[in-house]
Amino acid sequence: MFNISDVANLLGIKRLTEGNSFNVVCPFCGDTRGKMNFRIVKDGELANTYHCFKCGAHGNMLTLYADLMGICGVDRYKIAYREIKTALHEGAGCRNSYDSSFTGTVTQIEEEETASLEKRSQIYQRLIEMLSLSETHRRKLMDRGLTSNQIEAFHFRSTPVHGTEGLARRLIKEGYSLAGIPGFYMNQNQNWDIALYRNNQGILCPAYSISGKIEGFQIRLDVPHDDKKYLWLSSTNKKRGAGSKSPVSFVGNPFDKTVRVTEGILKPIVAHALSGYSFLGTPGVNQYKSLEKA
Repeated sequence: MFNISDVANLLGIKRLTEGNSFNVVCPFCGDTRGKMNFRIVKDGELANTYHCFKCGAHGNMLTLYADLMGICGVDRYKIAYREIKTALHEGAGCRNSYDSSFTGTVTQIEEEETASLEKRSQIYQRLIEMLSLSETHRRKLMDRGLTSNQIEAFHFRSTPVHGTEGLARRLIKEGYSLAGIPGFYMNQNQNWDIALYRNNQGILCPAYSISGKIEGFQIRLDVPHDDKKYLWLSSTNKKRGAGSKSPVSFVGNPFDKTVRVTEGILKPIVAHALSGYSFLGTPGVNQYKSLEKA
């Protein structure tokens, strides 16, 4: 039998505390302050759950493994269980219940420091130029009230269904360094790649800084799963990957005396386009630290 602590070790997730309830570096948003909590036991019963109080990511040990490993489909939890069981028994070992004496080998993931806003924006702008927006996604955005010109102005794009390694290769050939760019990482073939899979396909929604640069992307999922409609384009917990840091997004005039606040990354763009008001969008109701700074 295994628990979420074993899965955390298997995935190389960095711990900040120990115990039956322990905090980690969030593998989804990259928070290092202990906002992500893993709970093995609650009220004397096995829980094996996680919750990040910064980005809102939550689930159990199987959803954790499936999401981080890009496993999708109706059998994804069966596949996750089988892979975890095999890896623990053949690799680092398996421990029972919530015994803290585990001494197996933990794989350390070599991550990068998140690159500067200037560098991220340059690469994201070039990536946008390489991608297109499907007619299905265009219609969905127009149904929200956006015009074709506004859709182009805010650089919405569809996630590519294949060729992510090729996109990374093109960027490198053009002289860009992908180290520290959230969403980019070294895959199992030791080639740069983008953390886009079948289960996180959707609309790439840029998050803008007050200076108008692209901080990162949220993905409006075509098919929500585990009650999630949005995911950050992030490569936390992947080799040479980097976390998105879940930035707030600003649209409008930074010199306005009044700036309105709403939740999300897509919503403030639509609200600004429809009203003309300036908006700050925070990724979640718990993510107020970046909001205060902005």
